[in-house]
Amino acid sequence: MVTTIFSGFGGNGSGGGVIVPASILATAVATNVSPSVLTTVLTLPIAGTIHVTEISCTGEDYAKFQVFVDTTLIETKRSGPDRDAIFEYLWPLKLLNGQVLDVKVIHFYSNGGSYTSNFNCTVKGFG
Repeated sequence: MVTTIFSGFGGNGSGGGVIVPASILATAVATNVSPSVLTTVLTLPIAGTIHVTEISCTGEDYAKFQVFVDTTLIETKRSGPDRDAIFEYLWPLKLLNGQVLDVKVIHFYSNGGSYTSNFNCTVKGFG
C-alpha cells in the first residue's frame, strides 16, 4: 500500500508543498517478547538520507512503543484501544547517513508468569 503525504519540501514558493509518495522503508517482527522487558522490534541503520512519515506498530497485547534515534528517546506512545500505535510525522523526520532508528516495545502482563507476545513495526517514508 502506498500512502500519499503532503511534504514541506519543494513547492512553488507560495508556501504550498508537493505531494510525495511514501514507501515502506522497513518492517520487522519481534516474537516471544517477555513482559516488563524493553525489547527492540526494529533497528534501521540509515544509508544516505531518509524522511520518515509514519511508524506503525501493533501487537498481540497492549504495550508502550518508543522511538529512538541514535539511542536518544524521541517519542513514546501506548497502544490502544485496538493494540495499534501510530507515530505520524506531518513534517517528516529527517534521518542522516550513519544514524540509527530503533523502535522498542514493553508490555505488561498482570497475571504473572512468563506470558509472551508478538509485535511488529513498519516504517514508511521517502529518500
